Amino acid sequence: MKSIHEIRAEHSAKAGAIMTRYQDEVRSIRADNALPEGAYLDQLTDEQRTRLLREQKQQRAADAHAATLREYTREVERYQGELAGRADALKGRLFGVADAGALSRAALADEGELSTLLDVATQAGNEDLARAVFVAAHRKGAGDLVGRFFDGI
Repeated sequence: MKSIHEIRAEHSAKAGAIMTRYQDEVRSIRADNALPEGAYLDQLTDEQRTRLLREQKQQRAADAHAATLREYTREVERYQGELAGRADALKGRLFGVADAGALSRAALADEGELSTLLDVATQAGNEDLARAVFVAAHRKGAGDLVGRFFDGI
């Protein structure tokens, strides 16, 4: 699974490419002063030709804007979905505790008892108990214990 940094970098590259294509299209529209071929063009006044060209450019610009908006929206949705998936995976790895007994014991413990439980978990190499202490410490806002959890991993 990609890291959050990799997900952000990929989004940045894709979003940048989308916007660059849009800007290139806008420049192309501005530079294009040719009317489509047709027998009726010789019947138009200069003012009518200018108005027709302006209307065509406005329509092309509106189409380019709408297409870019759709593409960018899809990219943002993809990006947010990947971030949410990564966050869910990390949350499961960080807060997932299989031992319900350890989790209930840690949830009912005060900070002193949590500290003792963390020492025992570290000494015994019991990652599930250590994670249960982490979850309880996180819920109680016991930053020192949360820090010790990461130091002990």
